[in-house]
Amino acid sequence: MKCLAALLSVLLLLTSCAVPAQITPEPTSSPTESEKVSVMDLNEKVKQLSAMRDLDEIFALEDDTDFAIALDSTLCDWSNYGEALDVLSPEAQTFFLCAALDAEVNNGGFDAFFYNSTGKWGPETVGALETVGAPKTAELLRQFLAPFPQAPYPRDQEERNELLLALPDSITDNLNALDDVFFANPDGLLQDLYVSYAREHRDYFSAPGG
Repeated sequence: MKCLAALLSVLLLLTSCAVPAQITPEPTSSPTESEKVSVMDLNEKVKQLSAMRDLDEIFALEDDTDFAIALDSTLCDWSNYGEALDVLSPEAQTFFLCAALDAEVNNGGFDAFFYNSTGKWGPETVGALETVGAPKTAELLRQFLAPFPQAPYPRDQEERNELLLALPDSITDNLNALDDVFFANPDGLLQDLYVSYAREHRDYFSAPGG
């Protein structure tokens, strides 16, 4: 998962109240110089937040989106983008998995979550969503995962891609419809839930080996 790119996409969605990523806006005129500068400033801000690694500084960030970007980037780094998830505490894993799902679905629907590296942790992400208080979103993910093997769950990315491509159109259409339900924020804004969870469990966040 390209954490920075995904987080930038989510930041743009949240800060501009943009429509979901799969909807193409009406054509507009070329951006003005001031708009170009604003995008550059935003990109630079994301880079700065993504470079933060001091947890005390991260948890001191008052803006929830800034906090989410900085903490998720840190956890991505420490866990090798989720490949070494077990180096994180259960609480940090919960935040990481919810943030990953949020970024991936906003970028390309549940399909993107499943076929990218984050899909390796599908069943665990269902539990993480329930832990932060997003049972309706957890149920959406559970419904998305239902057509795929559960015992054992496909941890291999290539296998998940093959399974996704092999689905009949009727099932694919039903699964794609889950994206619209997600974008309606059935549990409220998902970021609010996993950010609040992390802030409430600050004492359980630490660097690996710390």
